[in-house]
Order: sequence, then C-alpha cells, then structure tokens
Amino acid sequence: MKSQSFYRNFINSYFDKYHKVDEGVIKLSKADGNIHNILVCGICVKLLSEENTIFITQARLKGCRPDVIFFRGNQVFIVEVRDSETDKKSIEKLEKLPEELREFVIYIDANKDLKTELEKIK
Repeated sequence: MKSQSFYRNFINSYFDKYHKVDEGVIKLSKADGNIHNILVCGICVKLLSEENTIFITQARLKGCRPDVIFFRGNQVFIVEVRDSETDKKSIEKLEKLPEELREFVIYIDANKDLKTELEKIK
C-alpha cells in the first residue's frame, strides 16, 4: 500500500495533469528512429517480466518527456535512450528535470550491446 501511495504522489507532483497517464503501454515516436524505438520496447519487455514494476513511456512530466519511467516500491527510475543525441542535448534534457530526480536517470546507449545496456536496469 505504501508504494501505491508513493506512486500516486509522484504522479500528482511531477506529471502534467492535462495528459493521461498510460501505465504498461509502449508509446513510440517515428521521430525517435528505429533503433531508439526498438530499445524502448526491449526495456519495456524486460520491465513487463518483473512483478510489481509499473512503467510509463513518453511520460509528460512538467517540463520534459523522458523515454521510460518505472517504479519499484518507493523508488522511481527515469530511462533515457541515447541514439543520435549529443552530450549537449542530453544535458539540456537532464536540466529540465526537477533537480531531485536527476540522480535517478539511467542512460541506455543505442550504439552499444543491447544485453549489456539492459543490465543497467536491474
């Protein structure tokens, strides 16, 4: 029950209230490219296999839109898939996140071995 309360508080605090939150749904963007979208799907399939892990893709937070957000108990993780993004663009995106969430960002590199990159999501 405690984790459900954490989840609801997080949604109410950080999400744009004018957009629906779709849990467990994989949303993709043509603008992100094939490799990026395949990685997002791989991440979500991995998360689907885990008990009690809620994920949201293309989440509309106040100020930014991370690729995947997932919850485990009273912990949130924000996943950013990097394919053609420059370091500068990644930093700009990170700076749009509330400061207290920045330490929970996991970067997945689309140009590295998929299995190795998915191990970052333990």
